[in-house]
Amino acid sequence: MKSQRIVFLSAAVAATVLFLGCTRGAWGQSIPSVSAKSTSDGYRLVEYKDYTLKWRIDKGLIDFSVSYPTTGWVGIGFSPTTKMKDANIIIGYVTNGQAIVTDQFGTSINYHQEDTQLGGKNNLSDTSGTEVNGLTTIHFKMPLDSGDGNDRRLTEGVATTIILAHGPDGADDVATYHGPGGRLTLVVEL
Repeated sequence: MKSQRIVFLSAAVAATVLFLGCTRGAWGQSIPSVSAKSTSDGYRLVEYKDYTLKWRIDKGLIDFSVSYPTTGWVGIGFSPTTKMKDANIIIGYVTNGQAIVTDQFGTSINYHQEDTQLGGKNNLSDTSGTEVNGLTTIHFKMPLDSGDGNDRRLTEGVATTIILAHGPDGADDVATYHGPGGRLTLVVEL
């Protein structure tokens, strides 16, 4: 009887270790934890698989830029629960020299809507964007804690799951599907 309990406990411990050690991202890939570098102008910088993230936190606001080599849209989501569900998602693009940057919420694992359509608020400020030589960059500021039920609270110095995605060249909208190769998940300390 004692040996059966030891075997059972050993199997339970092994299963727990395997489960905890196999962290998977929103789309089944393992989630890399990426360290940010500090820049001389006070920003934090992550460059990963053609994405460039640059941010700094000041007075309760995060000042953020996201770049990717596309002439379509670029998006970032903070703290999803599953795939893009429950993420605070920011998607932007540049068309005819004008940047459109939107505040969205992941309503399901594969769909998002603008916060304002869901009874929330657009909590973005100082939005802008550029499209230069095939590189789209969006920029925005947002509160770390907006109080909006469609936003996820962010905390400086805490590891945060981030989803990134981009649209194909010419996709100047927030609805064109990114495809299986147009998305990834990271863990970054803000």
